[in-house]
Amino acid sequence: MLEVSPLTDATFEPIVNSVNALVYAGRPDKAAPWCDSLMEEAERRRAPGWRAIFASIRAEIALRQGNLVESAAYATIALDIVPGSDGSVFIGGPLASQILAYTAMGKYDAAARQLSRPVPEALFKSIYGLGYTRARGRYYLATNRINAALGEFLMAGRLAQLWELDQPALLPWRSDAAEAWLELGDREKAAKLVSEQLARKGAGDSRVRGVSLRLLAAAGDIENRSRLLGQAVEELQCSGDRLELARALDDLGRTLRGSGELGRADAITGRAWRMAKECGAEELCDRIRLDSGLEARDPRPVVRPMSGSLGPKPAVPPTLGTKLSESEARVAALAVDGYTNREIAASLFITISTVEQHLTRVYRKLNIRSRQQLPTALRAQVDEIA
Repeated sequence: MLEVSPLTDATFEPIVNSVNALVYAGRPDKAAPWCDSLMEEAERRRAPGWRAIFASIRAEIALRQGNLVESAAYATIALDIVPGSDGSVFIGGPLASQILAYTAMGKYDAAARQLSRPVPEALFKSIYGLGYTRARGRYYLATNRINAALGEFLMAGRLAQLWELDQPALLPWRSDAAEAWLELGDREKAAKLVSEQLARKGAGDSRVRGVSLRLLAAAGDIENRSRLLGQAVEELQCSGDRLELARALDDLGRTLRGSGELGRADAITGRAWRMAKECGAEELCDRIRLDSGLEARDPRPVVRPMSGSLGPKPAVPPTLGTKLSESEARVAALAVDGYTNREIAASLFITISTVEQHLTRVYRKLNIRSRQQLPTALRAQVDEIA
């Protein structure tokens, strides 16, 4: 549809639906360039209403990628064009994105100002009201009004069910409510909601699964926490949502620190801090640094060059060489510390394809199937040789 249809009065609605389909199918990376092109086309056509709608979708895309500043900026474009004074329910879309972005940045005053804007009563009888209600709940949760937040999430969930719009990719109200229950100390209710979300149709979206697994880890036993968080990290790396990935890495770092794996914990926590910083999530950055005891600087793990090499390469335990080549061991060591394939390639000055080939051989040699099994496999190998 997007490839063959010009933007006209007749095609506008199906084009908008097509872009939204990409967004809610977990492909914001595919939706973004289409949305940018359509915004430019709407501006050339002097169609501000169309431009506002595409700007609102673009704000949602940026939010799902963890680009908080960018999301707020696109939402501002939409709100400047359609400020809501005409009673349009559309205002709920960009307002929700802006409130969510400001809340995640820790800019609670800015979020509160947006929440104080008058909105039409009809908003809460429209699909835009679901996102707005969720955004209000996220603000309440971040500002420690837990019961109020839970009420917003459950209300949004009831409406989604009533309107037959209960899809986790569209409205992840169960994981939102689970976060509130965790804050209230009820891990059983949190685990029940997250398990329900994982079982629903549409929960195959890597972003939904990643967030759900992170919360399931928080609600479950400590014995399974590292495994679930490793799975969450892997899902969120696929999703492209850097903010949710930062949260999962932070939780994994905390768990590893609690089990005494301080070196890996510091490396993964450093990655979480850097990613949160890139997203503009200053409140999360401050919390990571405060809770972890990392120095007040960019706490990235140091990657030291090995003798005779041109590029930066991580230190590798010598015992890995019994099964892995030097190159495979370097890639595996960075993968264990939570680096994505793209970042490993950049660190070692190799292609992403080469990283994938090395990891495939590592998995085969260590008789494992995925990245989250690397820590266990590597520890087992070290213990065996010792």
